[in-house]
Amino acid sequence: FSFQGALFASKYIIRGGKIMRLVLLGLPGAGKGTQAKRIAEKYHLTAISTGEMLREAAKEKDTFGLRVQEYMNKGELVPDEWINSLVKSRLQEKDVENGFVLDGYPRTLQQAKVLEAYLQSQNQNLDAVFFLDVSQDTLRHRLAQRGNLRSKEKQGNSQIEAKREKIRLDDKPEVIENLFTFLDIVSTK
Repeated sequence: FSFQGALFASKYIIRGGKIMRLVLLGLPGAGKGTQAKRIAEKYHLTAISTGEMLREAAKEKDTFGLRVQEYMNKGELVPDEWINSLVKSRLQEKDVENGFVLDGYPRTLQQAKVLEAYLQSQNQNLDAVFFLDVSQDTLRHRLAQRGNLRSKEKQGNSQIEAKREKIRLDDKPEVIENLFTFLDIVSTK
């Protein structure tokens, strides 16, 4: 996958000024968030990250947030019903009227069917879906680097605990390895 290819495709789709609805798929560390933000900024779309939505929910420390955090701690996918509900609610907000870039959703066939049904109920369709295909070695390196960068963000500052809290749960080495193990099992079925 090359970002230039995505931009070329996006320019082609956007020509004529129509509303854009895009999906970026790929494993954690593939660059979905980075590319979603770039595309959204360039074409005045709203970037929607299900990962960010789930991390925000986990921060709330309510019943839902604590349950989400349990899944994230294990490196497992949050149940489809939960994420579908979050996404449908988010797609109803005013800032998506000019289009959106979904980062990492849908991840399952059931999620894709729910998204398709929701968009059809709104007389909308997706314009493009991009899959960012990155090797597991590259993903491991990027995720380890992302975790290291986050742990150093406030270095030299006395807020050591705040620094540690900035490390995403899904950046922990054991969670990354659990995710790859899970993906290996799923891909052999």
